[in-house]
Amino acid sequence: MIAFFGIAAVGGSVYLQTGTVSNAAWLWGLAMGLPAGAVLVLNNVRDKIGDQLAGRRTLAILIGTKSCLWLYAVLMLGPLVLAVLSVTFGLTPPGALTGLATLPLAIKNIRTFRASPGGQELNPLLGATVRFQGLFALTTCLGMFVTMI
Repeated sequence: MIAFFGIAAVGGSVYLQTGTVSNAAWLWGLAMGLPAGAVLVLNNVRDKIGDQLAGRRTLAILIGTKSCLWLYAVLMLGPLVLAVLSVTFGLTPPGALTGLATLPLAIKNIRTFRASPGGQELNPLLGATVRFQGLFALTTCLGMFVTMI
């Protein structure tokens, strides 16, 4: 998920437009892919019981629900850390920090996941995680655009 929906999508788009892939493109590809990985983690935890009964070996089965809670938090907060690093190292303009406005949503989603009993109760959180990804991308892009014009 992270590689396809993040790194390949962003890196491929940049390559098609510029003929090269910069360090910033790799970093932002990772940042955009991390929430996609969070969706996969949620799916695995939601379907854990049925997957166990079917003999599947998903991430939630292999590392356990508690580890998935921590992984989800890393996948949700990682893009925000990468935004700060990108600006700190001069890879992108300071406007990229507008993506940090999504921090409260990331924290809310992490808390919701920790409080959830699992199963079908996680379905609304799947949508909220995708909304976080979209809002993070939108606010980051708008901030970079405004500081570049």
